[in-house]
Amino acid sequence: MATLMPQININLTGVEANEILFDPIFMDGGSMTDYKVYPNVKKGAQKIYHVTELEDIVREKTGCGFDPVGNMNIYDREIRVYEAKVEIKQCIDEFEDTVFQTLLKSGNLRRDIQGTEIMNILSTQVQNATAKDLKAMLWFGNKATGAGRLKVVDGLLSVHIPSLVAANLCPYKNAGSGSALNAGDARLILTDVYDNQAEALYGMDDTQKVFYVSRSIYSQLRADMEAIGAAGGFTSDIENGRRIDRFRGIKIEQKVQWDSLSTANSHYVVLTNPKNIVVGTDIMGDTSRFKVWYNEEDEEVKIKATFMLGIDYVHPSLFSVAY
Repeated sequence: MATLMPQININLTGVEANEILFDPIFMDGGSMTDYKVYPNVKKGAQKIYHVTELEDIVREKTGCGFDPVGNMNIYDREIRVYEAKVEIKQCIDEFEDTVFQTLLKSGNLRRDIQGTEIMNILSTQVQNATAKDLKAMLWFGNKATGAGRLKVVDGLLSVHIPSLVAANLCPYKNAGSGSALNAGDARLILTDVYDNQAEALYGMDDTQKVFYVSRSIYSQLRADMEAIGAAGGFTSDIENGRRIDRFRGIKIEQKVQWDSLSTANSHYVVLTNPKNIVVGTDIMGDTSRFKVWYNEEDEEVKIKATFMLGIDYVHPSLFSVAY
């Protein structure tokens, strides 16, 4: 009597899908949690609000009456989200004659990877690849000219920040992109970006801000730091086993991907409060989806995930940039 091949069919939506794929990216210390994540943005757009600080409201009391001064300025904009998907396939036979063969089940269950370490490996790989793609899209996505992953959303360095600079809404300095950096150049660029901060950003505590820099900038910065050290405004310490570099008390974070996503000798510095960067998604709703199934005709395990994604910012005055 023939024995039927078991069929893989994992079809998760909403909360269950989020626990498997999306929460490790957007929540609980994932790669997007440094930024401001709006986790329940449905298809379309959602308002983002920023309230400026009140000041200069105290006056001398000279008699009766009511003479108000000062007004809260509420700045609002929209974050728009777009549909995104992940679709991959894996032939289980490719695990044969490899170190992973021992992780497969036996006999007719061989292609059933539910509950196996291989399923965990595939899920982890999908998570890691999705997170890496999101980092690229956040900075260099471009719906008009991008290809592949970079066509899903408009990114900060490719669309949003250049638009702000062109409209004179964001402090900007020329970083000399197109030419290699010389000794001292990176420090001078960071100094320019620091000095060019608008009052709203400058007034923030240094611990709330980050210098995001391209690899080209960071490599020259390390050389500059080794040459002049603390005398040049640099400090370093160890946090959780990792070296943390700072300039004038502000953390420096290297973005290794930036150089490979841009033209040769492109130098980028973005000084901001990370929570000024907004990531919109729908992981708190029921529209995200994670599905795994075995296609008997193709003899392949297929994985599909769908979710909403948008990238934006809160206020242009909370950026100071060079490129």
